[in-house]
Amino acid sequence: MTSYSTTILWVAIGLIVLVGFSYLAFRRRASQLPPLEPADDVAAPVDPARAVFAAADGEPPTEDQIAQARLGGPRGAPQLGAAPLVPNEREQIPHPIDDGHTA
Repeated sequence: MTSYSTTILWVAIGLIVLVGFSYLAFRRRASQLPPLEPADDVAAPVDPARAVFAAADGEPPTEDQIAQARLGGPRGAPQLGAAPLVPNEREQIPHPIDDGHTA
């Protein structure tokens, strides 16, 4: 072996040892942390679709019924208001063009 290949071999061994020690150090530190538990004072978000499932008497609700429960009503219901446009849809709407004088 040449001195250049020996140097590369020692550098590679050093990197492997360094990565191994850092893995063991972080692994030990992570195992000493207490387990994450949900806070009791924070209420979980309520999914309105669960009420649809609870009201079903044997036949599961359809996807449309689940979507209506999550959105708050049927499509086009006046109490829902207009749906916000995503930027791509907003760009596709043609703007009124004022040509000014065409003469």
